[in-house]
Amino acid sequence: MLQVFRGVFFGALPLVLSGAFAPATWAAPLPATVTLRNYFQTGTDSLTFTRPVLVKPYPAEDSAFIVLQQAGQVLTVRWTGGQWRRTDSAVVTVMGGSSGIDEQGLLGFAFHPNFVQNGKYYVYFVGGTSTVRYDVLAERIAGSSKRPATADPQRTLLRLRDPYDNHNAGTLGFDAEGHLLLGIGDGGTTQGDPQNRAQNKDSLHGKFLRFDVNGADAFPDDTTRNYAIPSTNPFKDSTGAKPEIWAYGARNPWKWALHPVTGEIWAGDVGQDNWEEITRVPKGANLGWRLREGPVCFNPSTGCPSEGILPPALSIPSPSTSSITGGVFFTGTPSSAYNGAYIFGDYGTHRIWAARVQDGNLIDTTVIGSLSKVVSFDRDRRGRILATSISPNTGFGISSNVGRVVVLESPDMQLDPTSVRPSRRPALRAITSADLMRHPEQYTVKSLDGRTLNVRQGAFHGMAWVRKKDVSETAQLLPLEW
Repeated sequence: MLQVFRGVFFGALPLVLSGAFAPATWAAPLPATVTLRNYFQTGTDSLTFTRPVLVKPYPAEDSAFIVLQQAGQVLTVRWTGGQWRRTDSAVVTVMGGSSGIDEQGLLGFAFHPNFVQNGKYYVYFVGGTSTVRYDVLAERIAGSSKRPATADPQRTLLRLRDPYDNHNAGTLGFDAEGHLLLGIGDGGTTQGDPQNRAQNKDSLHGKFLRFDVNGADAFPDDTTRNYAIPSTNPFKDSTGAKPEIWAYGARNPWKWALHPVTGEIWAGDVGQDNWEEITRVPKGANLGWRLREGPVCFNPSTGCPSEGILPPALSIPSPSTSSITGGVFFTGTPSSAYNGAYIFGDYGTHRIWAARVQDGNLIDTTVIGSLSKVVSFDRDRRGRILATSISPNTGFGISSNVGRVVVLESPDMQLDPTSVRPSRRPALRAITSADLMRHPEQYTVKSLDGRTLNVRQGAFHGMAWVRKKDVSETAQLLPLEW
């Protein structure tokens, strides 16, 4: 039985918490104090992109990012010479082009946890022809510059026949154990998973998959599967189930992120007709599709099972939403109103929401902004929330139909100064940014990628190492802007 909880309404339609549908204790509403600003902006000029689908900071660098474009480009964007610049680009051969690409193309990217040492990064894309498509997970190795390039060696880890052109999902990321995670859709078509792939554990479609990319190949005779299986995967030794599967029963999990405390996957799963959902993805879970859509039966339309199926953490009915984009968690100072909040959005209705987490559900869901065709939520190295749009809102100063990255800003999103943790011993005597600004001649300042910075010249924002010149001790990490 559904229980409809309080007070966030769009028209006459409430948001519904599905869970074992237990009531919650309500806290004060989240403050709607968020503003959006172009992130890659210098003065009145800002960088724009063609169908960007995500942005990620480079490991161990303070002001360098990759921006993934759906038509196959991996752009590098850096703060250099007092402005944001695109410094280079890698091209991955994908199916489609910059127009008419729909849900195909280059969809996922992740840096290896040891990228700084080994240069490895991972891409997920749709390749092939209009009649023979493949979902491809590949490992690539950047050269000595540690910048993705077109000529980087590429090794296919997974090649999976793609039955239709949609429901490809594609977010990649590494968990705390160093295993690569991929959320992949049910294979598509406009009707509800006609081959029932999501519930079939002998199919990789409609699943969350988990790979060991560092171990010996578990399938030496299969050229389409080139990876090891983590020993802790739930179906590793199960008959009739693919050992790569972490969880099943997903429709089109477009964007997921790990909970900063539990390490659990939280995903946005795009619905069929009437419901969109945010769902937790614990080990071995059945997320319900196509038996259920959100909190109700789908196929069969009545009498569907609920036992053994994990209900969504939040279900949102149409037309309040039409194509959910999974989000990320904000981790700031303990006193920040948004600390621990989950930030997510909707591609079709352009809403951005924030919600609190309680007992595996999302509560206190609040509309905090609007961004046209929002396709991704990410974080920079300081923990600021970045939202990527493939089409601009009016009022951003650019009228052409190009994508951008914006940052969510609010006095209630106070950043945790330890969110980028030092990799070396801090200074014995604390240094503050005020000390540095008053007496810059007394300090040496270096960016995380080793550049010496001059407070009186150029511009900088991000984390930096600061050391007092007359003191023999290791530098202290500070968030700086000038």
